[in-house]
Amino acid sequence: MKKRRILAGALSACLAAGLVIGGVPAVSALAADPVVTEIPNTDRTEKEYDTSFLSVTGFAEGHVNDRTEYLGTEYHRVVNNEEEFVKAIDDARTGRVKIIEITQDLDLGYDHLTDEAKSANCIRAYEQDIHVALTNPAVMISGISQLEISNTNGLTIFSRAGVTVRRAEWKLQGTSSDIIIRNIKFDGMWQWSEGGSTKDAGWSLMKVNGAKGVWLDHCTFTNAVDGCVDSENGASDITYSWCVVSVPTDETPDQDSTLYQTITYMEYLYENGLASADGRYYKFREGGASPEEIMAYEAYHSKAMLNGAGDKDYKDNEQTGTADGNQRLSLTLAYDKVNNIGQRLPMIRQGVGHMYNVYVDNMAHMKLHSTMSGYSGSSASWGINRAINSRNGASIAADTCVFY
Repeated sequence: MKKRRILAGALSACLAAGLVIGGVPAVSALAADPVVTEIPNTDRTEKEYDTSFLSVTGFAEGHVNDRTEYLGTEYHRVVNNEEEFVKAIDDARTGRVKIIEITQDLDLGYDHLTDEAKSANCIRAYEQDIHVALTNPAVMISGISQLEISNTNGLTIFSRAGVTVRRAEWKLQGTSSDIIIRNIKFDGMWQWSEGGSTKDAGWSLMKVNGAKGVWLDHCTFTNAVDGCVDSENGASDITYSWCVVSVPTDETPDQDSTLYQTITYMEYLYENGLASADGRYYKFREGGASPEEIMAYEAYHSKAMLNGAGDKDYKDNEQTGTADGNQRLSLTLAYDKVNNIGQRLPMIRQGVGHMYNVYVDNMAHMKLHSTMSGYSGSSASWGINRAINSRNGASIAADTCVFY
């Protein structure tokens, strides 16, 4: 067993020992604080990478199962379109499907689906009303959906080529367990906010809504209006490994990206005198910001990972004897890359979190925040609040992480 020095009092952004940035050893503001060599009542073990089930790690370990034995059998469903995909999700409820392999990008926007696809039990039109004008042109055409994985015990969903699934909020319900999702990009649930609010709509990319035993590996989560990946209602034994959360700063994003298409639409409104003079986009442009700068600046997400329902739901179990679902929350972030987030990486209420070898890069956003022409004329206030947020008795251990 190996022991590392742990700086007392908290989750240091960088380990004081050994970390070098730009050729200069990092200096910790906590270096003079007292140190301890052990965490009371805990044991630390370090495990080398091995080939057993590709080394699933963290809280999901032991709660998800290897299903490679089903490859090439009747339980392995290869899907090429939206209709085949939702039917496979339905069949997984009955145990007839254990592996779903996606070979093509999918548009799960509800208006895009065929009537046959809409008849599936797992898919429905997004229920929440939106009280602002739509600014995502693809959503105007395709709509958005909620995809539920419920009453399912043991399912792997993966792609070999890293396909993109757009315009659906995934909900892994509490009646499901042992769910693995690998090598998929989630996109299409973001739009421009003229008022600068993160609550124009409640769209999220992924909600682990009470499911037990969830491993999301080598997935990419772009931005959503609300949370990127959230866990609620007693979700437990979750690991996000080798994932990318939020999008990097880029003045020339891919033309098929939600960011590019939405800003291009806003620029069309501006050029044709249709943009509101009270809106953020008009103020950005009149202040001198180019569309390319705006694309780079909007590669930012305010609230990355919420874990646990609101503070109002907190119950002190020792005093009341009432167990709140949040107390069961358990989340591991391992080997992840996070771009341009304002806060909640993660935020956990009552439960426990573990993150290691996670790299968080906010530097490009902060540079734009301080130098971008036109920003001062905008009503927006996109800033950095805090990354790690443990509340209501939660605890989060961050080991060998870098916050830049």
